[in-house]
Amino acid sequence: MKVNFGNVAKSYANYRNDLPVELLDSLKLRGIDFLNRRVADLGSGTGVLSRALHKAGAEVIGVEPSTELL
Repeated sequence: MKVNFGNVAKSYANYRNDLPVELLDSLKLRGIDFLNRRVADLGSGTGVLSRALHKAGAEVIGVEPSTELL
């Protein structure tokens, strides 16, 4: 079955537009720090995670094949 994310892009952007605030802090506690790291966000969707990683000090490249989600 082929999925067309373009059909749900607007709903996705409205309802999946945040991350738990504890996510990056929790990863940092486990020794995963993004400061001055190069990161690829594959299937980046609307860029929620990409923006959070950038804010945490990472150099981020987002890859999203669906033009509707960009």
